[in-house]
Amino acid sequence: MKKKLNVLLVPILVISLILLTGVCVTGAASKNTLTVRMWTRITTLDTWNTQILADAIVAYQILEPLYEIHEKTLRPSPRLAVSHKRIDDRTWEFELRKGVTFHNGEPLNAAAVKYTMERVLDPKRKLYDKPVWEKLIDHAEVIDDYTVRIITKKPIPIFLEFLTGANILPPKYTEEKGDAYVGEHPIGTGPYRFVSWKRGEEIIFKAYDNYWGERPTIQNLVFRIIPEPAVSTAELITGGVDVVCKLGSEQIRTVKKSKKAKVLQSKSNRVHFIQFDSIARAGESPCNKLKVRQAIYHAIDRKAIIEKVKQGYGVMLHGPLYPTYFGYDPSVEKIEPKYDPEKAKKLLAEAGYPNGFKADLSVYEQKEVYEAVQGYLRKIGIITKLHWYGADIGTLIKLRNAGKVKHMGAYSWGGNIYDPDSFLPYWYTLNVSKNYMNDVDIDRWLSEAGSIFDQKKRAELYSKVQHRIVEKAYWVPVFGEVALYGVNKDLNLVTVGEYPLCYRSSWK
Repeated sequence: MKKKLNVLLVPILVISLILLTGVCVTGAASKNTLTVRMWTRITTLDTWNTQILADAIVAYQILEPLYEIHEKTLRPSPRLAVSHKRIDDRTWEFELRKGVTFHNGEPLNAAAVKYTMERVLDPKRKLYDKPVWEKLIDHAEVIDDYTVRIITKKPIPIFLEFLTGANILPPKYTEEKGDAYVGEHPIGTGPYRFVSWKRGEEIIFKAYDNYWGERPTIQNLVFRIIPEPAVSTAELITGGVDVVCKLGSEQIRTVKKSKKAKVLQSKSNRVHFIQFDSIARAGESPCNKLKVRQAIYHAIDRKAIIEKVKQGYGVMLHGPLYPTYFGYDPSVEKIEPKYDPEKAKKLLAEAGYPNGFKADLSVYEQKEVYEAVQGYLRKIGIITKLHWYGADIGTLIKLRNAGKVKHMGAYSWGGNIYDPDSFLPYWYTLNVSKNYMNDVDIDRWLSEAGSIFDQKKRAELYSKVQHRIVEKAYWVPVFGEVALYGVNKDLNLVTVGEYPLCYRSSWK
């Protein structure tokens, strides 16, 4: 026990020393290396075989898609493709960038794109993203060396957005080495190439000499795995890392006081929310009643949580969508339940629970936020048992998908696509495992909005969806995340949401 205590005290003592003396014990950062802290273990660098944000962030530095999300417009812009045209509602034609090679010398061409798209559909493979892409892609066709067509299963208005997560792989290398090897020794076309990987410790990349675009000014890129927030902050201040991804709100003051690092904010679209079991999927409970859900909505002072717990680094949400999403309707603010604990108590009494009740609240992140939620609910008589899955996210996901999360579950959703079709259908269509509502109207509206190209009509449909979710209190949108980074004061870090663009970054 004594040794464990000493380990925990190390980052605190180091930070205290720096704050008192102003001296950085390890010296200035190397101008040839950029070291980035990741908050969790990396499972694979095959982005077709994972939906974990940390995996995608690391892999994005060496792999490239046809289109990428632009850091300013938050809309798709060409990357490996130079242009596209829609032949019909299901056929997309892409002209590819010429003279691009994979890190092993294989050429980027239409055959590589066709192979990559159809690899994920291969029934013999068990890639994690297969269930997603088999609903989107029918097949691909090579027109010539630099022209490829992708035929979708149905009309998909945001197909370009979906492609921003579809990194292209070298066919020969991938087939020869196999999926498992490729996930640990990736080959891409990106500005950095893979060098080495020590599981649970670090991943090393180096600038690719034959990169088709502007080469990185920083030659070496290192990702270090440091789960403990205080340790990562100490490493930032002492020069052990240059960037801390997912900077915790409790670390902000320490970073600012250090004078060795700065806090960087980036636009995001990650929504943190409480989902109710509105249909008794996990068993009968008070949350099946609308007035109970509305009471809980009224009971939580979300503004205070943002200001006090998140120290102002959060966005007040008024529905299920972050304001950066296409189709966001600000008018839902007029109908949402506002913070009003007395009204919450009245609704509970009307629902048949004048003395409150006991309930479960399952959580896997933002523990301090949901401890505050517990406090607010206690004031109106709802005593919650917080089930914490921070060290075992997979277990909570399995329970949720199996319909076994009782009463309330707290989750988040975000990514590199700023359109509701990349978000709400995964939670609200009738046949998905995340659904705890079963609203046939929402299912119909989402289905139509996801298969038409009329943007005005799509926005109208998404407005209906947002209003219905708030009216029925299916969710409580707790806060919108602001992507926070701790950054060495001498580093110009370029970001797009939760993704650091290391190849675009530079030292002063």
